[in-house]
Amino acid sequence: MAEKKEKKEKKEKKKGKLIIVILGIVLVIAAAALFFFLRNPEFANNIMNKEEVVVEQQIALKQFIVNLKADDKNSYLRTVIVLGCLSGDDAAIINNNEDKIRDSLIQTLRSKTKEELLLEEGTENLKVEIKDTLNELLGGTIVSNVYFTDFMMQ
Repeated sequence: MAEKKEKKEKKEKKKGKLIIVILGIVLVIAAAALFFFLRNPEFANNIMNKEEVVVEQQIALKQFIVNLKADDKNSYLRTVIVLGCLSGDDAAIINNNEDKIRDSLIQTLRSKTKEELLLEEGTENLKVEIKDTLNELLGGTIVSNVYFTDFMMQ
């Protein structure tokens, strides 16, 4: 009987040691995770504040046909512009101000020469200018992107 008690005590000691080792490992992992989060607050914020995926809304404007600024030739541009925005409120602002937007775009497009627009960076520069002009007109960062779905000069 004494042997059985000794074996039982040894098993209990082994179980106790195993539990202590497992708790130690868990504590080390928890400390490492805490250290990682404290060293990388941006990562921790992203996990804690799960950001929603924002889907861009696109508003297609009617076709534009404008005369381009020219020195000796008559040139014109025919284009369709699509404006990208990040919220339904921004889309409503664009739709409610479509006349002002079209007027501003006509003025911007008419100020360009055919040579400017034929340059490799010509249309990219025009997109940036349109975006900046419209955001200033609308009083905030409403337009997130500008797309040309049709672009023809003659």
